[in-house]
Amino acid sequence: MPSDTAGNSPKPIGSNQRAKALIFYVGLPLVLAVVSATQPGYTNIFGLGGALLYLGVISLIPWWIAEATTWAVWWAGRSVRPPLWALCGFGILLGSLIAYPFVLLVTDIFIQFWPDAAHSDVLVSSSTGGLGTLIQSFHGMAYWILANYLFDRFLGFPRFRYEQPLGERGEPLAVATGDLDGPTSKLLEQSERFHSLSDILLMKAEEHYVRISGSDTEELVPYRFGKAILDLTGEDGFRVHRSYWVRRTAVDSMQEQSGRIFLVLCSGKEIPVSGQYHGLVRQVFAPNAVEGNANS
Repeated sequence: MPSDTAGNSPKPIGSNQRAKALIFYVGLPLVLAVVSATQPGYTNIFGLGGALLYLGVISLIPWWIAEATTWAVWWAGRSVRPPLWALCGFGILLGSLIAYPFVLLVTDIFIQFWPDAAHSDVLVSSSTGGLGTLIQSFHGMAYWILANYLFDRFLGFPRFRYEQPLGERGEPLAVATGDLDGPTSKLLEQSERFHSLSDILLMKAEEHYVRISGSDTEELVPYRFGKAILDLTGEDGFRVHRSYWVRRTAVDSMQEQSGRIFLVLCSGKEIPVSGQYHGLVRQVFAPNAVEGNANS
């Protein structure tokens, strides 16, 4: 079966995205909890351990609530497709209504073990929306919006995006109708690791992103696959599947198995070939195929 890993990387499928998800859903709120826990106001009440526990709880749960409510706003707004900042802003406002009673409950529980905390201005501030809650303050709202933008736009972790409508041939509708953002390529402008189109050996569509791979690196770029195909016009490569573009020199051999065709790259990765591209692929690579129909 074809592999979905790129290059020579031994990492399992999606491991990079899972790491980003762990950082976003756990790492970010815990970082805020740690930063807040080191402040004297909390350590004087609870000690460092107690402060970490208290702020960790009232950071993680409200963060996850904000995630759920932002998805609810995303679903409700699917007909108008509001921008990311609006989705996150309304999402965290809705989340605050749900998280506020939870924060009060947690605060009451901690006061039972630290009675002096009931008279602390710092704790009262937290229970009404301080940094630890990530919801009730402007600071928390701005942090939620900024974190989503950073991960979506720059770190290749899609956040609350709507699918691009598709044309008859599977390209995004804007590309299929010729509605492009401009006459020049912006693929490289969106990339931090690739500085020349000639460095791109493989390109794969992943929803509203494009994963571009080179000889020793890969990157997930927020870009339309149909536009990227147009950007690579003139390069020594071609589309072989609805979701794949490959450079000719990156292909080691062609394999046919039970009527299906795969291209084996020099890296060892296998990519599928759609039926409409079988003729082109056979014309280019069949003379160099090492296994051919023998594996059928």
